Amino acid sequence: MKGMTVREILATTTRGLEEVSIEEIEEITGRESWVEHKGMVGIRGSEEDIIRLNIFGRTIYRVIMLLKRGKFRNLDDLYTECRRVDFSRYIYRTQSFAVVPKRSGEHDFTSLDIGRIVGQAIIDSYMESEGVRLKVNLRSPHIRVITEVRGERYWIGLDTTGERSLAKRGYRVFNHPAPLNPAIGYSLIKIAEWRSEESLLDPMCGGGTIPIEAARAALNKINERDFDFLRFYFLNRRKYLEILKSQEKPKGEIKWIEGSDINPKYIKGALMNADKADVKSYVKFTVYDACERPLDFEKIVVNLPYGVRTPRRGLKETYHCFSKNLKLYDWKCLVVMTAEGRLFKKIHGEPDREFKIQYGDLDTDLLIYHK
Repeated sequence: MKGMTVREILATTTRGLEEVSIEEIEEITGRESWVEHKGMVGIRGSEEDIIRLNIFGRTIYRVIMLLKRGKFRNLDDLYTECRRVDFSRYIYRTQSFAVVPKRSGEHDFTSLDIGRIVGQAIIDSYMESEGVRLKVNLRSPHIRVITEVRGERYWIGLDTTGERSLAKRGYRVFNHPAPLNPAIGYSLIKIAEWRSEESLLDPMCGGGTIPIEAARAALNKINERDFDFLRFYFLNRRKYLEILKSQEKPKGEIKWIEGSDINPKYIKGALMNADKADVKSYVKFTVYDACERPLDFEKIVVNLPYGVRTPRRGLKETYHCFSKNLKLYDWKCLVVMTAEGRLFKKIHGEPDREFKIQYGDLDTDLLIYHK
């Protein structure tokens, strides 16, 4: 890769699950990482790490190659700082670009102002170094430059992933009324410390996200798409192909992955999603009431109904009967996701461990129990 080393890489993740993403990043790259702020983690690494994180990352959403960071006082100051970046090292003269601005805190300017100022800084910097005026394409750019302002600090970097988040796996052909984000679904599995030689059950699987994510992980399924880093002229594509070719094969056999739901329509949809994900033959889907079905599995991972997009009537009764059924069986670990954490804890007892995450507009609890 022409000997170039990226000093810092940023990755976005679920607010509250930074610890889970840090563990995954260290597994993928072998490097230590840190929490940048809520919903974002950082790592010092190489361009090869960028490729690996995009291909293998399951808990993260976007990987950003950092170009510059620092403090600023006003928009003129931000312009000056961004113009100091030599963008000819990252954007080819015939490529178009767009600025994706993000802002957090109180300022006397908007995100649109940030986009305008940084865009002009990029154009002027490139004109000064190359004598060429770069083209701006807001709809379909070759290069997406992300700029984030938080209080008096800023950073600017290249989006290596693309407009479509890594959480959009491409297998969801059936949409459940309250679909689970696949990145969170896999995070639940990781929190349960599930291994392919253990049995896994999601007794309220809806569209099948949790069982599908478990099977994808066990089979070492990768993220396949037209990543933005493939448009970086300074990056050696052969490294990308080498990593694809050398990806690990599945380790051992999958013991048992099952998803069940009381609604036959959802099970039919889950089968469609599993088929699209190419894991249908590795997951069993059944129509079952979670309050009555056998729960003798080593790991149980479930996203409980909240009563937000699904009917609230009977929510307390559902939690009660599910808890009662759980107590009849020997399982090793139970991971429960719910926006009604206080209710479930009152019914089932205090968990051994707990995460609080932001899921859309919902404050959601992840409760971990062991037997």
